[in-house]
Order: sequence, then C-alpha cells, then structure tokens
Amino acid sequence: VCLTAIIAILLLLLSLFGVLNPADSKLEHSLTQQLDYSFDRITRNMDQLAAYAVDFSKEMTVQINTMNIPFDSLRNNPEALTELQYKSYTTVLGNMKLADCSGAFFMLNTTVNDSLNDTYYSGIYLKTKKNTFPQMEEVLTQFESNPSKGYLLTAAYQLPDAWEHVRFLCTPIADDKGNIIGVCGFELSDPFFEAQYCVSDAEYPSMVCALLEQDNGIYTGQLARN
Repeated sequence: VCLTAIIAILLLLLSLFGVLNPADSKLEHSLTQQLDYSFDRITRNMDQLAAYAVDFSKEMTVQINTMNIPFDSLRNNPEALTELQYKSYTTVLGNMKLADCSGAFFMLNTTVNDSLNDTYYSGIYLKTKKNTFPQMEEVLTQFESNPSKGYLLTAAYQLPDAWEHVRFLCTPIADDKGNIIGVCGFELSDPFFEAQYCVSDAEYPSMVCALLEQDNGIYTGQLARN
C-alpha cells in the first residue's frame, strides 16, 4: 500500500510539473508569459495615458477660465459654448497627437439648451445624450476633485449610431475652486486595441488577448487576436 501511494504521488508530481505532459506544460508556460506581458504592457500604457489626462485636465481648466465668465453662465449659452469649443480645439488635438490613443475628448456638465426633450452634454468629440456613458457621468456627480481616485478606465461601450465599441480613460476637469465641471481624456477603440495588443506568440495562432468586464457571469470587453 505504501509503495502504491508513493508511486501515485510521484506520478501526480510528474504530471503537475509537466514531465508526463510536456505539451500541456509548454502551452501553460506560453500562456503565462503572454498574460504577464500583456498585463504589464496595458498597465504601463494606462498609467502613461493617465499622466497625459491629468495635464489635459489642467489645460482645460485654464482654457475655461480664460472665458472670464462663471461656468454656470455657459448653460443655455450656445454662443459662449461654441467659442469655448473653438478655443479648445487646439488643446484637444495636441493631446490626441501626444497620447497613444484613438481619440481625445472633453465633456462639460452643461448644455446648450435645457428645453430639449433629451439633455446633451457639451464638448468636443463627445456631445453625448445623458445616460449614454454611465461610468463617465458618475465622475460629474462628484462635487470636488479627488486626486486620490486618479483616473477612470471605463467599460467598453458601443458608440451611438456606430458599429464599434470603445472604452475611455478619463479624469475630472475642475474649476479654479476645485469643483468638478467636466471630464476629459482619451478613447481606446476596438480597432486600436486590437492593433496595440495583438498577441505576439505565433506558435499558437488561436491565442487572444482580451480586456474584459464581468456582469452577472457575462463577460464583455475588447479582444486582440494573433
């Protein structure tokens, strides 16, 4: 009995360490390497985007302050909001060129017309109907900027009237008193994610890299193939 038990334990250990199943061990090693590589790369890239987003936010605060009117006075003021968009275009474009992303945007907690049936936030690139991007809109409900919360990387959303899904890395825009008045940041589209994080190991052509969210056991997100 003792000899049988020792042999069984030995076979189990050999199997666990891949001696009896070299193909399984090789596959596991390759998957682990790819996972570590992808995780480190995504983390580095998001941290870099977050640093750019913080500077972007500061530039937007200065830009809005140069309007020389209270932020509340921008509401239902299409002329002032249009002027702000023109003035901010260079800032948005410059940050888009600087960051590794598929788009740059800002969205302010104000609108050109409160009398419309649907409320739309004012901004550049995202002039979205309320409740379109719930996670991002939660940032607007904060009363003041909280640097300890850093940046927000949202789930993947389908763009309205478009086929592609995108996720946003965003940070609050604050006024000169620290009150949150908007959000700015960068877009990561499906084609961008696939091009950026395509799997490098050609030995396993079916291998994929995915950045996913779970909701009640259902996973959704973005996928990069080999």
